[in-house]
Amino acid sequence: MSRFNPEGDQILTVPLKKRYNYKPYIIRVSGLLLVLVVTLSLIGVLEYAARSLPSTQRENHLSRFAPRSPQRNRRQDGSFPTSQASAMPTAGAYLSTLETLTSTQNGAPPTTTTIYPSISSGAYVPIASTIATSPGAYIPTASTIIIIASPTSAYVPTASTIVPSAAPPGSYVPTITTTTISSASSGSYLPTITTATKASALSSQVKNPSNTIILSWPLWKVFLGGYLPVFLAIIFKVFWASIYANIKLIEPFIQLSGPNGALAEDAFWTFYLSSSLKPISVIALSKRRWLMFWTSIIYLIVGFLPPLASESLFRDTNYNCANPNLAQPQHPCWPRLSVDPTIIRLLQGILSFVAIMTLAIMFMLSRSPTGIASDPSSIALVATLIHHPEVLADFRALEDEDTSRDISNFIGKKCYYLGTYLGRDGVERYGILPSNSYLLGGNIEPTHALEQLNVPKTNNFKIFLDAGFTIFVLGLLGVVVTYFKDGSDDSFNRFFNSNSFGPRFFMSTMGTIISMNFKRLEREVQTLSPFHRLARSPSPAGSTILLRQNKVPFGAFIMLVAQGYFFSASVAFVSALAEILVVILAAIPYSPGEIFLELIICTYTSIGILSIMVIVLVSLVFWRRQLPYLPRTPDTLGGVISYICGSRMLGDFEGCEGLGSQQLERRIAGLGEKYTYGKYTGVDGKYRWMIEESTVLSASG
Repeated sequence: MSRFNPEGDQILTVPLKKRYNYKPYIIRVSGLLLVLVVTLSLIGVLEYAARSLPSTQRENHLSRFAPRSPQRNRRQDGSFPTSQASAMPTAGAYLSTLETLTSTQNGAPPTTTTIYPSISSGAYVPIASTIATSPGAYIPTASTIIIIASPTSAYVPTASTIVPSAAPPGSYVPTITTTTISSASSGSYLPTITTATKASALSSQVKNPSNTIILSWPLWKVFLGGYLPVFLAIIFKVFWASIYANIKLIEPFIQLSGPNGALAEDAFWTFYLSSSLKPISVIALSKRRWLMFWTSIIYLIVGFLPPLASESLFRDTNYNCANPNLAQPQHPCWPRLSVDPTIIRLLQGILSFVAIMTLAIMFMLSRSPTGIASDPSSIALVATLIHHPEVLADFRALEDEDTSRDISNFIGKKCYYLGTYLGRDGVERYGILPSNSYLLGGNIEPTHALEQLNVPKTNNFKIFLDAGFTIFVLGLLGVVVTYFKDGSDDSFNRFFNSNSFGPRFFMSTMGTIISMNFKRLEREVQTLSPFHRLARSPSPAGSTILLRQNKVPFGAFIMLVAQGYFFSASVAFVSALAEILVVILAAIPYSPGEIFLELIICTYTSIGILSIMVIVLVSLVFWRRQLPYLPRTPDTLGGVISYICGSRMLGDFEGCEGLGSQQLERRIAGLGEKYTYGKYTGVDGKYRWMIEESTVLSASG
C-alpha cells in the first residue's frame, strides 16, 4: 500500500525496517565468497611452493655477512651494467676453460664430457666474487659462451659470444663478436643449461667443432623471488581494508536495526567514519559487538601478511650444491629460489583462520539487516533519517559548543532504533526513532565545561600525532639513504646484508605502518573535505552533502579529482603509493642473486615516495589550519546529526529515506540548491554551527 504527498512523491507505508538492507558489494555474500576463494587460492599457492621448491630455515644463516661497498663507489665502478658487453677482458668476469662442462673431440660429433666429476648436469658454475655487493656481486640475466674442443688455460669472457683461438696458456682469447646481454652487470653465478648444441663456425680460425652453453637468470625469477609474495599480500590486505571500512560504516545502523535498538553512546558515537587510533577491537569487545570485533581482529592480522610474505621466498646460496665455490664460504653456491617452511606454514595458518572467519562474518552479516537504502557515508543519507520530532528535540537541546563526550553524557543512555511512525500529517515516515524517552528527564543538563568553549580549530593531539608520523617517515628515509650510501662493516650493515630472517621483515613492517597511517589520514581528509568546501563558499549538493567515500585508494583518488578536491586526492594518491612502498622496501636489503639494477630502482623509488609523503604531511598541517571550526569531528553518526538537526535543509529530504544512492543524488541535485557551513540561526531560533541552504540565508539576510 502507498500514498502520495502533495508534491506527488510516493510514500511507502509498508514496514520499511524489514525491506531496506543496503550493503556495499564487498560485504555481500557474493563479495565475501570472492574473498574466500582468493584466500583458499593463496593457501594452495603456498602449498605448491612448499612442495616444489627447496625448503631452508633462514635462521641457519644468521651469522652470514656480505660487506658492501658504498654506492658512490659503485657508480664509478667500470663494471657497472651496460646494454652491450665490453670487448675488453675484466679480471674476475671470465671463466677459465679448464673448468668447462662440455667438450668435443677433433673431427668427432659433439659429446658431453665432465671435466670435474663432482659437477652434475644442471649444476651452477660460479664466475665472480659475492663477498662484496658491488655490481660484480649482482648477476646478469643472460650470457652465451662457446666451449672449445680441447681445454686450455685460456679465458673465455662470459658477457659476450666469442670464438676461441689457439691461445697460449695464461693469455686471453680475443672477442670476435659482441652480443647485447641485458642491463644487469656481470656477476657472481650463472646457471648452465644441460643441453649442449653444436655451434656454427664464426671464423675460419675455428678448426674444431664446439658446443654452445646458454647461461641465463630469467627476470621472472627476479620478480617471483623478490616481489610477488609481498605484492599478493598487499592485494589481499587491500581487500580486507575495504571490508573493514565498510563494516565499520554500516555497523551503527545494524545496531539501530536490531529488535531492541541501541544506546546512543553505542550507535551515535562509535565506528562509522571514525579514523582515530582507538583500539577498535577492544571497544567492540567491551560492547559485545562481535561483528566489529572479529572484523577488526582479521584486519589487524592481515596487516602482518606483507612482512611475513617478504621472508617466505628467498634466494639461497648455502646448500649442498654439486660445485661449491670454496673461495666464497659465505655464498658457496649459485642462488636458487627456496622457501622458509616455518613462514609458509605460519602464513597458511593465518589464511586458514581468515577463511574460517570469512564464513563466520558472512553468516553474521546475512542475519544483520542494515535498515538503510543507500550508502550511509554521505551527509544526505543521514539527513533522510533525521525527522522525528523527539530525536530532533534531543539534539537541538544541546549547547552549540558541546563536544562529542558532552553529548554522549547527555543522551548516551537513551535508546534509538530504525523504524516507522505516523506523522502529524498522517504520512508514515521511516527513520531514527526514540524508544525510551522517559530516560531524558528535565533535570539532565549538558555536562560541557566552560573551559571547553572556544577550543582551537585543530586538535592538539592530531598535531602531535602528525608531527610524530612525519618524524617516523623521515627516520625511515634516513635508513634507506644510509644503507644506500654507507658500506662500512658495522652492525647496521651486517644486519641488512645478512640475508637472514629480519631485514626484509623490518623494512616491510615499516612500510605497513606507514600504509595504515596514510589510510587513516585518507579517511579523515575525505570526511572533512565537504565541510572545508562548504565553509569557503556556497556549494552544490553533488560535491558536498552527496559526496560518498570510496574505500579503495585509487578509486578515492579518481573520485576526489573529479569533484575538484585536489589536496584530498593527493592524500589518496600517496595512500596508494604507500601500498606500493611496502613491496619496494622489502626488496632493498641485500640478497644473493639480486640484479644490481633492482637495488638502484628500489632505492631511488623509495626515496622519491618517502619524500613525497613528507611534503604531503607538511602540507596537511597548513590544510588543517584552513578548516572551519568544528566543535565535534563529523566522523560519527552523532557528530553528523549535530550539524544538521537545526537546519532548514531537512525539508528537502522528506520522502527520500527509501531512495537508493543514485536516486537520492538525482533527487537532491535536481533541486539546484547550494549549501554552506557556518554559525547560523536554526529553525528553533538557536544560534549554532550547522549546514544550511544558502537560499534560506539569503532570504533571511
